[in-house]
Amino acid sequence: MSKNGLFPGLVFSVTIICFILISCNKDSGGSVNVNQKPGVGTKWTYRYTTYYPNGGQISSSNIVYKAVSQETLGGENWLKIVDTASNTTVFYLKEKSDGLYLFANSSANLLCKYPAALNETYTAFNGAETVDFIVSWVNISQQYGQIGDIMVNLYNGSIGADLVDEIWYNSKYWITRRNYYIKPLQSATYFRNASLIIQNITY
Repeated sequence: MSKNGLFPGLVFSVTIICFILISCNKDSGGSVNVNQKPGVGTKWTYRYTTYYPNGGQISSSNIVYKAVSQETLGGENWLKIVDTASNTTVFYLKEKSDGLYLFANSSANLLCKYPAALNETYTAFNGAETVDFIVSWVNISQQYGQIGDIMVNLYNGSIGADLVDEIWYNSKYWITRRNYYIKPLQSATYFRNASLIIQNITY
């Protein structure tokens, strides 16, 4: 074969290989553009698990939350995030210079302080009650479904000596994991009744 015949074939082969590599990298859950942020249209796929008071698992299934619109609340724009299966609103969230905020109890509440230093504290309404938060982890690597390894902060929320909320946060994905706690009527203690763990995200 002549050199002139070999060269076009080589270029074509290299082009195909590059296209495949780029396509695979684009589809990989862990390859998110560094400037990408949640906005209208973003979908979070979570593994949602419920638990008995003794810690035993009741059920587990995937759910999808979607940011469907921007709404003005308290004079600010918030992302309205719904459960796509029931079309019910689960959060109003927005990012500010000091972290992720939740609109609840008719006001803006700092849910996940970011940037944050280990053992920083703040008080907020977490959507259910007023909670004292502490930054328990900073920049810890964790593995999440199709996304892969990402760096997260952990925020523990307490009322007195009782743990009532746990939130893992990354600035590109927002809430990556959360443990919900409740205190049943006529009970003196809280227990973890549900958890969310992110499996994938699409922008």
